[in-house]
Amino acid sequence: MGIDVDRLTCRLFRRAAATTVFNNVSLDAARLLLGHARAETTLGYIKEDDEVPEATAVALEARYPFGLGRQ
Repeated sequence: MGIDVDRLTCRLFRRAAATTVFNNVSLDAARLLLGHARAETTLGYIKEDDEVPEATAVALEARYPFGLGRQ
């Protein structure tokens, strides 16, 4: 399994980041990460029933460590 870089967009990365933060921290933390004024806007980015690919989670954790550790 790899990342198809031809399909990688900023919006997909923002969705992955928002989903990861939502699932591990809170909706408000995801809202702040994306810079949204309203949580309803952030909910449009979250893929609640989908797991973030491990490669994306590793990249986010390496660049922006939340100090949550692996679960």
